[in-house]
Amino acid sequence: MRLSISLGFLLVAAQGIASVVATKKNIIWDGRPSIRAKPSDFDDDKKSLYNTGWNKGINQTWSDIVSFPLTLGSLNDVPLKHKPFEVSINDNSIFMGQQWGFRRSELMPNVNNASDATVQDTTTIHLSFKADPRKPLNYTHLYDIIFVETSTYDAHVWSIKTGLAYDGSSPPKKKQFLRLYGYKDWSRPDGMDLLFETPFDGKSWHNFAVTTSWGKKAGEGTIEAKYSKGYWPLKKVVKKTANNADRGGQYHIGVFKHPTGDTSDVANKGYQAKGINEGLIFGGVFIEKNKK
Repeated sequence: MRLSISLGFLLVAAQGIASVVATKKNIIWDGRPSIRAKPSDFDDDKKSLYNTGWNKGINQTWSDIVSFPLTLGSLNDVPLKHKPFEVSINDNSIFMGQQWGFRRSELMPNVNNASDATVQDTTTIHLSFKADPRKPLNYTHLYDIIFVETSTYDAHVWSIKTGLAYDGSSPPKKKQFLRLYGYKDWSRPDGMDLLFETPFDGKSWHNFAVTTSWGKKAGEGTIEAKYSKGYWPLKKVVKKTANNADRGGQYHIGVFKHPTGDTSDVANKGYQAKGINEGLIFGGVFIEKNKK
């Protein structure tokens, strides 16, 4: 048994190193914390890989929100160099102290100002995440795990969600699924196009690589995606398809919990239970520039 575990770990290590080496020269932002990183680093502009100001509860610090759980690294974490991190929400996760309908903690790349290199030409964001059984999500709510918000703050370029959508677009039997959405037509009331879905189990890493071709004219842009579970190699699950990506944008990575109940104004109304203690574990987060 010990031998098989050791061999498994070596295979994971080799796979992670091979993946990183293959893409290292193209990486334009690396969001994988060092093995020596501390939660307080996320509060320090000189040390943090992420924006230290946004998006969290108004009286919270990132060292209140981010932790480093004891777990094996993800597909694209290099052993003894990177370590996974957890992003959590609680009752105080009220953005700007005003959006009472949401509970949210989302990290944003520190270089990502909505028009930087991460949202120009063609780029791919890699990330892995998994559930934390100590901080389970409540899948009767809708969650955003990662999304790209346009520079005009009025739409999303694409998003990965889980939980039960309050508009009825996700059936109850699929509430614990991961769903990748594109936004081909912002003029539609919901604007969303379901591109891929898969069960979200409570144990495994779920690995995504989402490629965006950023348009320069209104309505331009494409999206494609790869996915794998655990330590299996990524496989294409979304072929290149048209997707609005002409306004740049900012990546949000974490836990964005929507309300239930009155959803006529989801930002300010609706129901959130007391005593929230929920989180997701992330690893292998980086953005690379695709070759032309």
